[in-house]
Amino acid sequence: HGAAAIAIAKISARKPNRRAPELVAELCEDPTMYVKAAAAEALGIMGEAAAPFSEVLAKVSSSTYSFETRSAALMSFSQIGAKGQVYAPLVAKALYDDSADLRMTAAQSLARMGARGAAFADEVATLLQDPAFEVRKIAVGVLTEMGEDGKAHASAIEFLKEDKVPEVREAAELALKNM
Repeated sequence: HGAAAIAIAKISARKPNRRAPELVAELCEDPTMYVKAAAAEALGIMGEAAAPFSEVLAKVSSSTYSFETRSAALMSFSQIGAKGQVYAPLVAKALYDDSADLRMTAAQSLARMGARGAAFADEVATLLQDPAFEVRKIAVGVLTEMGEDGKAHASAIEFLKEDKVPEVREAAELALKNM
């Protein structure tokens, strides 16, 4: 079912089908974790055609489902247009999740939400002090993508030029050059 959801989404993206998003959204209720995750991802692939099913994504993203399922839903919000951007506050809540991977996904999704996502630059900036170096590195890149809202945190990024992890230091240096 999971691969089928992705296939339906890709076909629908090329040749729009009004029923495809509805069929894929129904798979978000499947008891199998991988099917749920694939369905949530597929809704994102469908873009704005999946916007009427943003509530399904909201349910999946804020549930106790697996990281993969929640992550796919969070990222899909950034792919379904203006209706998905309305969920930026819900996506921002995941910046405080116990899962480092989910924190990174939430930050990346916000970066792709334009002004609505950039409104959470202050929250993303808290990730610059995250214990996981991967999260710090992603936060630097995300703030760079958030324009003026992200630039407001240049001094905090400057501090990361002294981070103990080389990848974080490099990301900070590159970000400061590009801001």
